[in-house]
This record gives sequence, C-alpha cells and structure tokens, in this order.
Amino acid sequence: MHASNDDPLTTLKPELYVASNQIQWGVNLKALENFQKSFGRDEKGEQQYLDLGCGTGDFTREGLLPRCLPCRRIVAVDVSRDMVEYARSHFGHPKITYDVLDVVADDVSDFVERHGQFDSVFSFFCLNWVRNQEKALKNIALLMKPGGTVCSSSAPLRH
Repeated sequence: MHASNDDPLTTLKPELYVASNQIQWGVNLKALENFQKSFGRDEKGEQQYLDLGCGTGDFTREGLLPRCLPCRRIVAVDVSRDMVEYARSHFGHPKITYDVLDVVADDVSDFVERHGQFDSVFSFFCLNWVRNQEKALKNIALLMKPGGTVCSSSAPLRH
C-alpha cells in the first residue's frame, strides 16, 4: 500500500486494530473456505504463500496458517512497520516470516530476490485501502509464480 507517515494506515495502533477486527475474521474464513474448495491444498508442503496486508499478524498465525499447512512458509507483509513489529513479537511462528512491503512500490524485485515468488497470494481487507489498484495488481502478478492464485476479500473500494 502507498501511505505517507501521517497516513492513518501507518499510524493505526496495532493494539487497537487487533482488538477490533472480529468481523473481518468471519469474512476471511469464508473466503479461505471457498478458495480451498476451488483450488485444494498442497499435501506435499512445498508451497510458499504471501499474506499481503497482514496487519497485526493475528489472522496470519491463527486463521491462515492452520488452513495452509503443510506448507514451506507464509511470508506476511504490511506497509506499516509498527504492524510488522507487533506481528513478529505477538504472532511469530517458525513457518511465518514477517516483512515490510508496499504493494505499489516502483520495484518489487528485491523482495522477490529475498523471498522468491509465491504459489498463492492472500489479501484480506487490504486492497480497498490501495489508491493505485493497477500498480498493486501488476506487482501482485510479479510476486506470484506462473499459474499462481489469489484469494482476496475486501470492503468496497473507496474513491
């Protein structure tokens, strides 16, 4: 996401967010259920997943990870350093790597070099905050392996 230092996206307090995201959990779980019915699961455990807009990491750790196992790992990213630090300290797991990523960055090649490409990209209640949707979707395509899949849920776009 593209956000400035005074943008509410980067200044939202992780403690407030994690205490008030229950409605999103239900929507996220339904999206995951439908996704898995359509695309199945990798029983070999070799797939790598990206959680785009992980926020505090609570859903990544407690909602997404159990439904993605076995897997090689989940790389969970957010534009907010505060959110990523909170996620690392409160919702860490050996199968989850937390990192900072702006999905509308001019170049995501360094990120791909560090982490590789992804079999599936999950994004829950994130893309509706992104102003440059075209750039975000182009970058998501660059982050995915050929034939990769996307699972997303979102509030209506704001314009």
